[in-house]
Amino acid sequence: MKPLAEPSTAGLIGCVDPAGACLKPLAEWAADRGAAALCEEGAFRVWGWAGDENRIHRLRSPFLCGLLSGTLYETPGGAGDAPCPPRENTVAEAYGRDGPSSLFRLAGQFSAFLWDPRRRELMLFRD
Repeated sequence: MKPLAEPSTAGLIGCVDPAGACLKPLAEWAADRGAAALCEEGAFRVWGWAGDENRIHRLRSPFLCGLLSGTLYETPGGAGDAPCPPRENTVAEAYGRDGPSSLFRLAGQFSAFLWDPRRRELMLFRD
């Protein structure tokens, strides 16, 4: 009997594990299911599956490691929303300058998974 639809896996899975006890088993679990590590910084790791590459953008700077999934919009001079690729430094620079509050000023449809190694804080954000 043929299945009605081929099973597919999508999305992201991650963890922060300072002791390291969960990272290895979770990495093996993710690899067995076809996921690849998209972001790693010490105790923080996020895995994702193929098919989401165009919507997932890595964020990396001395003060931020993470992923942004979705679309950002720019509003130059209030002229209306134009889709733009979320450049790595757009979010990272704003975060470095203004901290977590910078996320509330981003416009678009996105979610962000951010690890601040200086503060040892994990932030999950959805517009």
